[in-house]
Amino acid sequence: MGVDAAVKVDELHERGFSGLKFHIPKDRYDAENFFPVYEKAQNYDMPCLFHTGVVCLPEPAPEERISSFNMNCIHLEAVAQAFPELKIIIAHLGVQDYLTALTLIRIFDNIYADLSGSTPGWRANLSMDDWKKLLWFPNAHEKILFGTDVHFSEIGSSIKIYEEIATTVGWNIEMKQNMYYNNSKKLLKTRK
Repeated sequence: MGVDAAVKVDELHERGFSGLKFHIPKDRYDAENFFPVYEKAQNYDMPCLFHTGVVCLPEPAPEERISSFNMNCIHLEAVAQAFPELKIIIAHLGVQDYLTALTLIRIFDNIYADLSGSTPGWRANLSMDDWKKLLWFPNAHEKILFGTDVHFSEIGSSIKIYEEIATTVGWNIEMKQNMYYNNSKKLLKTRK
């Protein structure tokens, strides 16, 4: 964001991409100069995954002027209101702003979140009792998506964390299937 113009969405759609991921934007996610990108994504029905939380770079890049503030999930509130049909996914449940992320997915029909992160990563700061308090709302199982960004050797550990959270909050098999598969299926169109 802030490097490619909205025409890039046309190109990616034509190439068969079903969704978009945004990270390290040059401005806040709710900057109006990004709105043409969101409008195209909404028109193409392409879900958008937004990286949220602090960026952990492999090495410093001061010339890039990276600001994790630009990726704060609260900036998605204005995007969700301006583009009510845009399917928004908050990556990493906002990390340090997980309470804000949970509020957003609870009150906006078009906002979802995943719980991805390194193993155990940011989730290590939360106990299973915390998860009971956080995922209290009735349709939480319809708003959480399985996602992972770990090395394939850690996927089993990542699934174990999701499974422990879902079991702790009392989700039955159908609710777990929503998290693991059905919610993503609902968001992503199958393209020929």
